[in-house]
Amino acid sequence: MLNEEDIKNFEAYLTDVLFELDGEEYMRNSGDSRTSADGFLYCRCYIVAKGKSYYQEVLNDPIKMPKNIDQWYEPLLYIARDVWEEKNGTEWNFELEKSYETGSNEKK
Repeated sequence: MLNEEDIKNFEAYLTDVLFELDGEEYMRNSGDSRTSADGFLYCRCYIVAKGKSYYQEVLNDPIKMPKNIDQWYEPLLYIARDVWEEKNGTEWNFELEKSYETGSNEKK
């Protein structure tokens, strides 16, 4: 069973990997997803949900970004919050220094 620290660590890890895929070159290569900040975020979620190997492949070669809205996975964003609320009976209130929101990674 996950404890509170595990849940926070999952959210921090998710934020880190989504943050690394946030950049102009990734967006430019994301096909239909590039027209929407939310769509681009959901596209990055899809990449993470597909696993470490696929994530590394895209991270190293942005041209491999998914190209259409069938390759979105928004539910990944709610896993930590849902588990937290189920476990604690309280709303999620965990803040991180980084953000996975589109445009947060100004270095890329």
